Amino acid sequence: MRLKGQEIALEFQGEPIRLKRDENGVPQVTSVSEAGAYFGLGWVHANDRMVQMMLVRLIARGEASENLKGTDEFIAIDTFMRKINFRDDARAQVNALDADSRSVLEAYTTGVNEFLGHNRLPFEFKLIKYKPEPWKPEDSLITIKIMGYVGLAQAQGDMEKLIVQMIRNGTSLEKLNELFPGQLNGINMEALKKVTLESPKIPQSIKWLHPVPHMSASNNWAVAPSKSASGKAVYCSDPHLEVNRLPGVWYEIMMKFDGNAVIGTTIPGVPGILYGRTGRLAWGFTYSFMDMIDFYIEDCKDGAFRRGSEWVPFNVRKETIRPKGKAPVILSVYENLHGFLEGDPNRPGYYLTTAWSGRQNGGADALMNMIKLPRIKSTKEAMEAMRNVDIPPLDFIFADRDGNIGFQMCGRMPRRKKGWSGLYPVEGWMPENDWQGFVDPADLPRSYNPECGFLATANNDLNHLGRA
Repeated sequence: MRLKGQEIALEFQGEPIRLKRDENGVPQVTSVSEAGAYFGLGWVHANDRMVQMMLVRLIARGEASENLKGTDEFIAIDTFMRKINFRDDARAQVNALDADSRSVLEAYTTGVNEFLGHNRLPFEFKLIKYKPEPWKPEDSLITIKIMGYVGLAQAQGDMEKLIVQMIRNGTSLEKLNELFPGQLNGINMEALKKVTLESPKIPQSIKWLHPVPHMSASNNWAVAPSKSASGKAVYCSDPHLEVNRLPGVWYEIMMKFDGNAVIGTTIPGVPGILYGRTGRLAWGFTYSFMDMIDFYIEDCKDGAFRRGSEWVPFNVRKETIRPKGKAPVILSVYENLHGFLEGDPNRPGYYLTTAWSGRQNGGADALMNMIKLPRIKSTKEAMEAMRNVDIPPLDFIFADRDGNIGFQMCGRMPRRKKGWSGLYPVEGWMPENDWQGFVDPADLPRSYNPECGFLATANNDLNHLGRA
């Protein structure tokens, strides 16, 4: 849709779908059914942001060097992404969706492919001779997973690796305690001195690659009717996600369906209004102060890891990367109950495994609950739904037409042994160091109509309001 005011008529399962832009260039989708609206959203996402969607998909699947350019940088990205393996869990998460969410996702997917099948490819793809595969439901789930990992979880993991580097470089426990007061109780300095780091941190190429946004600080707030001049609740959200980039992280949309009207922002590749408002409810979020990632020290030899007094073979997964213009790269990925290993366990030594709570069984709960928001009428109902979002960890604030305001944290928070802050790697051979399940969403921090008359979050520690 290149012209303001131009209206396009589409059809989805016999239902007419109308698309047009307003005077600000914001797409409007009008349909009878909810599924029809998300079909239209998929179509306009593909129309305006196809390159962005396909690049994120290639990166998340570990296929950048195969389809873009066979550089060492892209091979490093693909290697990491094949190890963390979002691809297989994204497929599994599609099957974990309830019927309503599955219907929405399939309609969105059909909309994307309707555009792909009947329109010319962007010139960027022609330059590199890339013909994108049809969009699949799991591609939306893998987009959720990489957006949930790159930035926040990745930064938390980098901090743990930084501590390991500092210890290996001779930093004393006394100095570390000055930097991280009260956070290093029980740290095994001697074991960490022996750890072999595959690389100091996740490759810079992953952190700063343009298709995947760099996360920064954000804020949101709401005031109760008692604090506003209008006598109504007021809500404001200010996500700090690189407004100086093209294409932008967000994609604004207005959808009308089945008596509902919603306007807000989406992420290309994903159905759902992440920040938005209807006639009854306004919502948005910041990234939450929740640690969902840990590293375990694994004592390795002969392809096995120590567990108590026994040696247990790693599960081995083979991956083949076929970079453009280069010989195939064969990877052996070693995995155990904690996660994937950074190193070769056939060489005796201490290595780290990466445990991220969103790596397996992550994403379906996020999609199912985010899709509900345009139909939710009250702050309390929104809090009950959004507490079940699994990735990424978020601090939602809501305000409704009746003047109610609320805060709800969400995310899959690991339960760690008492005394372990999660800021440093622990011994993987000690079963007591394993995660002990996850915090019940009902116990996560929240606040409803506080006496002070306002709520605010800014990526700050709000754990005093719950058990995260």
